[in-house]
Amino acid sequence: MKRSTVLRAMMGLVLGYLVLGWSAWAQGGSNLAPGFTDRSKASRLIVMPVDVELFSISGGGVPEPKADWTLAAAGHIKTSLDARKET
Repeated sequence: MKRSTVLRAMMGLVLGYLVLGWSAWAQGGSNLAPGFTDRSKASRLIVMPVDVELFSISGGGVPEPKADWTLAAAGHIKTSLDARKET
């Protein structure tokens, strides 16, 4: 397996965990560590473009890019972020 493929798969997992964590925070911060209730007024929040690429992993462990899944996922993420931005 190529190193770049492994890195992309790992980045996909990291992105998934970040999205889940952000989702929990946006729903009320119920998963915050003790002592953390709000961001500091002096802190900065950076929003970066989302880079999504989904794969199907075959029985032999070979990742196969899925363009239709990737397109759908990017659309769902954008829709979700736009909906949260308006609230």
